[in-house]
Amino acid sequence: MSFSNGKISTVQFDLQPSEGLSNIKLAESLYQTLLKLKSNKMDNDIHFIYSHDSPIIILQLLKYNINLTYDTCLQKLLVIEINLKDKPDYLTFKSEGIPGYDFKTLYNKIFGPTYPGILKDNDFYLRYPGISFKFDSIDKVIDVDGDNNDVIQLLNNAKGDAICSSVTLFKGNSWSEASNLIKEQLNQPLVDGRFSFFESPMLSDAYSSDSSDILTKAKANAIINGPIIVKYAEISLAPKLINLVFGKHPTGESHFLIQLGHTQMQDVIKVLGPPQDSIIKTKEFKIANSKKKTLEYYKVHNYFKHGLDIVYHLDVSNNGSNVVAKVVIHSNAINSLEFMKYERLNFIVNGFGTCVREYLDAHLVETSTGSFTLKDESESIISREHETDLIGNFESFTSIKEKLSIDTDSNKPIFLDRKEYDLNNPSTGQASNNVFEMINYEDDFDSETDSSKQSTSSSTMDGSGNIEEEENSDEKNWGLSNLYGYADRCVFEVLIDGGILSSLTLF
Repeated sequence: MSFSNGKISTVQFDLQPSEGLSNIKLAESLYQTLLKLKSNKMDNDIHFIYSHDSPIIILQLLKYNINLTYDTCLQKLLVIEINLKDKPDYLTFKSEGIPGYDFKTLYNKIFGPTYPGILKDNDFYLRYPGISFKFDSIDKVIDVDGDNNDVIQLLNNAKGDAICSSVTLFKGNSWSEASNLIKEQLNQPLVDGRFSFFESPMLSDAYSSDSSDILTKAKANAIINGPIIVKYAEISLAPKLINLVFGKHPTGESHFLIQLGHTQMQDVIKVLGPPQDSIIKTKEFKIANSKKKTLEYYKVHNYFKHGLDIVYHLDVSNNGSNVVAKVVIHSNAINSLEFMKYERLNFIVNGFGTCVREYLDAHLVETSTGSFTLKDESESIISREHETDLIGNFESFTSIKEKLSIDTDSNKPIFLDRKEYDLNNPSTGQASNNVFEMINYEDDFDSETDSSKQSTSSSTMDGSGNIEEEENSDEKNWGLSNLYGYADRCVFEVLIDGGILSSLTLF
């Protein structure tokens, strides 16, 4: 089955230097890759290697000995490695079968004698733009005392032949260039500031080339013609603003400003398209000075491919259209119950400081209805001058607590066990695999969820880099989190396992 264009016949992966492996593309997100694997029924034999303190996540396709390495922060694919334990018949180059993985075949018949290799210890790396071949222990075939050019000549003239042990695909003209970019990508959130991190050259193609067709074949494919990529969200808590910054939009939009309590449902759908799923939620409360109870109705729009949910209060309207009451942003944390359900949407938040108000006053225009729009020359609601004071889901909740001065001793969190939710929607009585929960201190946490899990496994790395299987992780901390409220504006959902931020609810 052929793994290309979302179709399957004989499974084959085409080596595409600097681009990827068939339609698994470098710089695409982990969520996009998982959608492709799922559509090709290849998601039942995968394995995750990760650590709470590691800057990378490795997704293994066990059957094919393929390792896909992503950065933890943006969850973008940085490197593809194929281990050649046997002579695989599922790899191709330019859609043609590869006749052999010995040095002479690869060097003389397929890729050509164009670039010198690199000798490291007794291993030899034959490198071309966007692709590298590793040959282990070549001292068993030749004397390795010479320089790189001598090694190539000796390997070419040797009676025996060195066999390639692995193939690596990367972006860049050379591995030296690519490795430097990868190091910058992994270190940048802690070194060079927040905003430049999203503009990394490692991600240029992610925002300029078309993503998987699968992303537009769900329920949202009929309205907006073309893919939408949300790079990140800017959040200003004081005026309750969320600015979605686009990496790509079919209409050329650079951003979309949402104001809680003002932005209308029709405006959201016009920009983001219809949701991939939706559900009606009810909330019961007592009327003041009365024994009577009443119900409030909310509609939840799930945008899984954008990493967010938008909640509308059906009892409140603006010019006849329901308005946004809440926005939930998801981090696609690898050990959360919602993992693989949502794209990861990174966000940047500022608070209530004087500098925040001054910046907003200079860049926002208030309309006659009390809502805000950005001035023509403005595309951001956050000042770059104060970015060191910002918070985001690329940092630990410990750091977030310190910046926001959240006192967890006096402000006790609410414990949340998503595994206990009923699969049936209490509002409609219909079964649903929707895993959304409206998080707020006033909510009852009676949402429905999908208790079925992928037949995948996960592991972690210890301090020495050794792989450790997580013993009974599903029975222990999987699906468990704490909710921390802040300033009556937002709630942070933090996983008990690792203290990782799973979602942010703004209301």
